[in-house]
Amino acid sequence: MNIPASKAAALRDMRSTIARARVLRNRLAVEGKYEVAGQPVRPLPNPDKRDATVFIFFEAAAAFEAFCYESFILAVRTKFNVGPKVADKLGGKIDGGTVLGWAAPPELVKRSKRIFGKRYFLSIFEAVGVLPADHYDWLKAAHRLRNRIAHPTSQSAINEIKNIRAALGIPAAMRGAGPGRILSDYPVGAAAGDRWFHRFLLAYESFANLVDARL
Repeated sequence: MNIPASKAAALRDMRSTIARARVLRNRLAVEGKYEVAGQPVRPLPNPDKRDATVFIFFEAAAAFEAFCYESFILAVRTKFNVGPKVADKLGGKIDGGTVLGWAAPPELVKRSKRIFGKRYFLSIFEAVGVLPADHYDWLKAAHRLRNRIAHPTSQSAINEIKNIRAALGIPAAMRGAGPGRILSDYPVGAAAGDRWFHRFLLAYESFANLVDARL
């Protein structure tokens, strides 16, 4: 597949995943109901809503990591005029592999600076004005929460969330809040459609738009 077609396919898949995540959460976590024989239909209890939100977010986070990898490899192909196999080797030789850490914005910036230089758009997307305000920080927080979900017993992953608890708008009294509650209930005071689930998807969308415009 040529570069424009590959780029279009990657963007289409990422945007479709984001749109689908929004629809699924609304259907399951907001409007979801269940029925027990002989009893009235009831809304899903909050623990079930939060679990559904976690499942949906984790799928979107996995798609975002794949999209970051695909975007980086397409950038290598474009800059060095090489095919996919060579691009994968060039990209992988930066740090010994091309499979881990792609959704961590600092890691993506570091990899990009090493291979593209300091002025390439992937090397500076943390800079003010490249993404909408706060979206780079949201991408970093999304990656930390993704790690917390993927590694529930990892003290490192747990500590990463504890360290940004205040930035996520989580009261000190709720320091033990799990991923489902963080995604569904915070920041405190935010509108129902402006919780971390929605903000993280919005940040994913902003990054996709940046790749669309600059790659």
